[in-house]
Amino acid sequence: MKRLFGLLVRGALLAVALFAVYAFWLVHRLEISRETIEARARGVEASIVPSIVGGPDGRSFNAQLELPLYLSPERIPRVVADAIVASEDRQFWWHPGINPVAIVRAAWTNLRNWREGNPRRVGASTLTMQLVKNLVLSREQTAERKIDEMIVAVAVTVLFTKSEVLAMYLNTAYFGEGAYGVEVAARKYFGRSVGYEPRLNLYEAALLAKSVKSPSTINPVKRRDVLDARARALLQAMRRNGYPIPGAQKARSPGSRHWEVRPYLFRDVALRSLLPGDIAARTDQTVIGMTIDTEAQLYAEKRADELLSEGAAAGYDSSAIIVLHRDGAIAALATGHGYDGRDVVGVGRVSPGSTLKPFLYLCALRHGARAGDRLRDVSHEFRPGWAPRNADGRFMGRIPLETALIRSRNPPAIELYDRYGWKCFDEELRKAGIVLANPRLPTSVLGSENVSLLALAGAYATLAAGGTKVEPYAVQYARDGKGRLLYRHPAAGGDGLATRAHCDLMKMLRKVVSAKGTGKEAAFSHPVWGKTGTSTDYRDALFVGFTAHYVAAIWLGRQAPGPLTRGITGGDLPAKAFKRLMATLHEGKPVEDIPCAIAVAEAPLAAPAR
Repeated sequence: MKRLFGLLVRGALLAVALFAVYAFWLVHRLEISRETIEARARGVEASIVPSIVGGPDGRSFNAQLELPLYLSPERIPRVVADAIVASEDRQFWWHPGINPVAIVRAAWTNLRNWREGNPRRVGASTLTMQLVKNLVLSREQTAERKIDEMIVAVAVTVLFTKSEVLAMYLNTAYFGEGAYGVEVAARKYFGRSVGYEPRLNLYEAALLAKSVKSPSTINPVKRRDVLDARARALLQAMRRNGYPIPGAQKARSPGSRHWEVRPYLFRDVALRSLLPGDIAARTDQTVIGMTIDTEAQLYAEKRADELLSEGAAAGYDSSAIIVLHRDGAIAALATGHGYDGRDVVGVGRVSPGSTLKPFLYLCALRHGARAGDRLRDVSHEFRPGWAPRNADGRFMGRIPLETALIRSRNPPAIELYDRYGWKCFDEELRKAGIVLANPRLPTSVLGSENVSLLALAGAYATLAAGGTKVEPYAVQYARDGKGRLLYRHPAAGGDGLATRAHCDLMKMLRKVVSAKGTGKEAAFSHPVWGKTGTSTDYRDALFVGFTAHYVAAIWLGRQAPGPLTRGITGGDLPAKAFKRLMATLHEGKPVEDIPCAIAVAEAPLAAPAR
């Protein structure tokens, strides 16, 4: 007997050890950490399956983006937390991610039902397990997946506080009718907010809590009678269990909060041109983690609409806004003229105007030019029959190089182009990610060669990083159907502001947004670096700039043939749109500078090859 008992003990210990090894391996394989779980909870995912539409490269992707509006734990009010916990997981606050009592109870109930021939099965999923299923694992109904779910749920409970887990669940849960996340659902169904005034009341929170069971068939707009009865029963159960139930509870008349995001341009740009090659080549289902920032997308769309509305009287018919994080992650892509399937920011090309001038000035600064060097802002034929003019029709005479960029004067730019050569200008552009069709044309410095607006935004992100090339990207990670990581975008390197040329250029771009610069309308409470751009015929007006937090490109244009009734410059409506957008996106963010320290003394480069 003792020997048998010893064998059983050793067998049990071995089983525990093997389970522990498997759990450790699983957590490692799925890259479970605070960083990865938070990224998935805050991010946007799309599940894609490529379809072959002809030819070896004839792949098309279609995916519906899930766009939550993320709320921090501090923004989740007690009425919402109480309703969801009472409805879905009453022991949430004390269990370790799994509920052993519920597991035993469910097993006993299912065994009894099986003996009685009853096909009904009950589960024991906690809120944490549901979160893990939504963020990490697949939805397949297998015993292996259920075990994995419990292991990861315990790991998540170790890594996060209960309030953080609850917030992540509420931010990612589906509430029906395309509403991912409790804040989106509150705005959609009730015209109210969870985290801001005017807020949901407890009864409205109970309606949402009871929507997560079958969100596609029972929600506040489908089978409302069934949902009302379930919400009333929930409130009664909460009262019996000691929850504070203030007064009479009812759903009120809808408020006025509006929530609608149009992410289709972002989706198509990401899937058509920015999907990593090995992921695009897969034939099975893949879950793609997008870089889109829901709030940035919402406000970019509003500003793009406003920009086009303001420019319409002058004859403009198109607008676009790109917002990047400084590492190149695309936070928002928006147009004010609707989306008909055409990519006007990635593949589409616009005249950049003077937004390319900083790269010519960087070339000059690298080869010994200084901010105080004098250039000629005069009427002068640089080519037979061609004398470039300024947008204001005036000339300032001999002016410092710095002033020439700050005031965006054209003759000094052509003087630099002739002095340092087209190859030097082209080299700086290529290092930043812009390839012109014909940089040999001196007018290319003034914007005669069309460029991709997305590439232009990436080039300015490169300037913000001191020349360390930044390429815009839209895919953060990719997982297969079982939750295994297939791809993660590499971490960005540090800023490379270590050359005198870059530091001098940064000072100039900062002054472009000063009271004497063409971009003064873009200034707000944070430091801004940027440049205005206007095409010769005024059909394109741009402001491209950056802060310590974001890079943005703002474009107003006319694509249809025919004249404008009034020409608008990049320093006018686009710069103002940049200011309004950035002021909103920077609320609550620290005011930061972009440091520019010269690591070593440098000698200027030799004269460039011409």
